[in-house]
Amino acid sequence: MKCFSMWLSVSTFVAPGVFAQEFINLDFESANVPHLSPEEWGGDYVPIADAVPGWTCAIDGVQVTQVLNNNGTQGGPSLSIWGQRATLVGGVLQGSQTVILSAGFGDDFGHTTSLSQTGLIPLSARSLLFKAAPYDQATPGPADGLFSVFMGGRSVDYYPLSIGANYTLYGATIPAEFPGTVQSLSFTDASFPGTWHYEKLDDIQFTADPIPEPSLMSFVALSVALTISRSKRA
Repeated sequence: MKCFSMWLSVSTFVAPGVFAQEFINLDFESANVPHLSPEEWGGDYVPIADAVPGWTCAIDGVQVTQVLNNNGTQGGPSLSIWGQRATLVGGVLQGSQTVILSAGFGDDFGHTTSLSQTGLIPLSARSLLFKAAPYDQATPGPADGLFSVFMGGRSVDYYPLSIGANYTLYGATIPAEFPGTVQSLSFTDASFPGTWHYEKLDDIQFTADPIPEPSLMSFVALSVALTISRSKRA
């Protein structure tokens, strides 16, 4: 899986007993946005500190202070938080809130939307997990629910682990020198000509469990694909 090389950072080692800010709001459940009335299709822009506390967003490399509440754009890049109107975009992936990174589509391409946070990676962490999906899996299109993921400014490869009702669970191995250090974590969506890029992201986790080897996961994915294919022919 190819990722886009961007974002440089300096690793910070945290000595025992020294306090460092842990990552927060990894499930996006801390949103504090205005409630929509029944006649409202969607909400307006709200401060990013209310929509996704702990996170920052950059569009085309420029940090933004406002994001959309249960609403989206019809072309331009944006970040939005969805909960109350999430059925319009295929539902939340976990809990009651999900974010969508939109880098645009159609003629408005060549953009990037990034969601980032800097925090302490747990000393026991070995893997990064997250759930992702196209904004509406019922709508055909080139959008694939995939991001470029950066940790400490380093591009990180990730692999599908399992498929849920409306999401795919992905996993990445955390570089061995990162646990116990303060690092940046970024998810970046990029748009290309003729593509839709409205990618949902949710339920980010650090786990002590290693992810399976990519070769093993490829074998499992192939086995699942063959099983589905045979079922369709039956």
